[in-house]
Amino acid sequence: MKTVLPQNLGKVLWPGVFTKGDLLEYLATVGTVMIPHLKDRPVTVIRYPDGIEEEGFFQKHPPPGTPDWVTRVTIGEGEAIVIDRLETLLWLGQLGAIEYHVTFSRFPAVDRPTYLVFDLDPSVEGFAAVCRVALMIRDVLTRLGLPSYPKTSGATGIQVYVPIHGSVTFEQTRPLMRTIAKYCEHRAPELITTERRVRARGNRVYIDYLQHAPNKTLIAPYSPRAVPTAAVSAPLQWEEVERGMAPENWTIATMAKRLQKMGDLFAPVLDPGVDIRPLLQHLDELSSKRSP
Repeated sequence: MKTVLPQNLGKVLWPGVFTKGDLLEYLATVGTVMIPHLKDRPVTVIRYPDGIEEEGFFQKHPPPGTPDWVTRVTIGEGEAIVIDRLETLLWLGQLGAIEYHVTFSRFPAVDRPTYLVFDLDPSVEGFAAVCRVALMIRDVLTRLGLPSYPKTSGATGIQVYVPIHGSVTFEQTRPLMRTIAKYCEHRAPELITTERRVRARGNRVYIDYLQHAPNKTLIAPYSPRAVPTAAVSAPLQWEEVERGMAPENWTIATMAKRLQKMGDLFAPVLDPGVDIRPLLQHLDELSSKRSP
């Protein structure tokens, strides 16, 4: 395997904040923790070769000149990149890849998610409302006997993960996710919405459960974001959500120290998850009883 030598390390990617050299240093530092969350999952990156003030572009397929040692998998009629080693992560960073979005399932079991994810997107500035909704979802999941793990989106939202045993399909998980989202919306209609149309959400927090589907992607844990603060998608403790926090506190400059202190808070998401088939069966039975 040949090493791809870094170039243009002084190139400013986050104006007034960080350069390509800073990005590569961050990826090299957190790579051993980040890669297990990327491994076996086709990745879509967003590249900003001229910095975040210029328009970026999505890269799903291997670009021309992709090294032979970069792992590829065939999805449908095309190829996708899988980041299974530090060299691949750094090579993409060299290309100006700032954001790393991965699938909910591992290849080749592309139709079987390894976790449920509730993506919470606030409609107005401020983080307090999205924290309230995350805690409400946590409480519902706890009553259902399901563990949950939150992380920031790196932008304005929170994502709540539930690791599950890869024995069910996306289609099978959809009724459970819809039921939980609709239940929360019913409990707090002034705070929560499941309305996909942005203009119809008002000031409410949107619970996105429809993104949880085959070939869809979500920002990976520890991925940087193309925001002025160079924030990253940071795994959280529920106690931090209860206290409230500012997502911009965790950036490519601060995450390494947080990892040294707290370790990978998302490590449990990598473990074999809960078998939710009994819960899905119970939900189906309740639905059948309500039907005329």
